[in-house]
Amino acid sequence: MEYLVESASYNLSRMLFGGPAGTLGKVVSTHNYEVTVDDARNFTEGMILDLYSSSGSRAYTNIIVTSVDRDTNVIVVNQTLSSVEGYSFFVVGARGYELSGLSTVFDGDNVYGNLRLNTAWLTPYKKTVETLTENEIQMALDHVEEKSGGRVNFIICTWGVRRALMNLLAKKGVPIETIEIEDGYKALSYNGIPVVVDRFCPKGTMYLLNSDDFILYQLCDWQWLEDENGKVLKQIPGKAIFAATIVKYADLMCIRPCGQAKLEGITEE
Repeated sequence: MEYLVESASYNLSRMLFGGPAGTLGKVVSTHNYEVTVDDARNFTEGMILDLYSSSGSRAYTNIIVTSVDRDTNVIVVNQTLSSVEGYSFFVVGARGYELSGLSTVFDGDNVYGNLRLNTAWLTPYKKTVETLTENEIQMALDHVEEKSGGRVNFIICTWGVRRALMNLLAKKGVPIETIEIEDGYKALSYNGIPVVVDRFCPKGTMYLLNSDDFILYQLCDWQWLEDENGKVLKQIPGKAIFAATIVKYADLMCIRPCGQAKLEGITEE
């Protein structure tokens, strides 16, 4: 049970930045049991994966990750994969069934089944910047307030982007302050807004969000599936092993996409 809870927490944190497709990463090259992917941040040891082609057909399943090198973007798996360059990894059985995370809000032409087109309410602020400046951050904050009537109350970024922000403030002679958020945890404060680092945040990216606009819609909380007799545990045929399934039918949705902002392409320090 402890492992299950830890895995669920890990996957929920990872899904915050993705979309329903649930893509973990794409194959760049393979050598024996080693696979070079475009970004290894979403992988962890013990993960069980599916591998799909660009056409949507499943090429391999039950691939177990045995080690991850996030510096070189190399993962080691328990089986050899051949002729799979450009194929995508997914958590086994999860393709198309993950939460609608920040990728749904900011990327693509469709958001929650609605065409974004030029609809202002469905269009968040998004800008590519190479060098992080106070002016770029303020422009994003001002745009959110002007277009949505809301205010950014939470900033998420990578470690490298946070260092870039801290160096920017230090060069300007601005005192670097911290703010206490939840359970005594302290975060860097930018104009009173907590700046939090998340390991799954895309590189060179800063999300400026109004957390009040995000709601987890769910049919129920976590619950065990029961059979017709009300039993949770089921014996696996032919084995002295019992299994149980725990489920939660939910999705994360943003009720005001125009109240969010994203700066990307930032040079990390």
